[in-house]
Amino acid sequence: MTIQITIEFIGISRIITRKPKINLEIEESTSFEEIVQKLGALFPDLIGEIIRPDGKSFYDSHMFSLNGEHMVLHEEMNQQSPSDGDRLILMSILSGG
Repeated sequence: MTIQITIEFIGISRIITRKPKINLEIEESTSFEEIVQKLGALFPDLIGEIIRPDGKSFYDSHMFSLNGEHMVLHEEMNQQSPSDGDRLILMSILSGG
């Protein structure tokens, strides 16, 4: 069964993709890691900037926010899947002082 999700791009990811968001149709059990792979295939310029060269994971400074309520931790990327209608926000997590 397929589901629909929305991926919103913020900051550098929006600059690279030149899009504020995209809608994706994916299989129900698709992991967040597999979504990262799909993003790398759709937007190859993300690889090396936001997506590691392995094409499966983000650099530590980037992550998904699930529906603006939960940050998907790196260790959760291959253990969880989004649900139909979910919104993934690709965010840069930068700190400074």
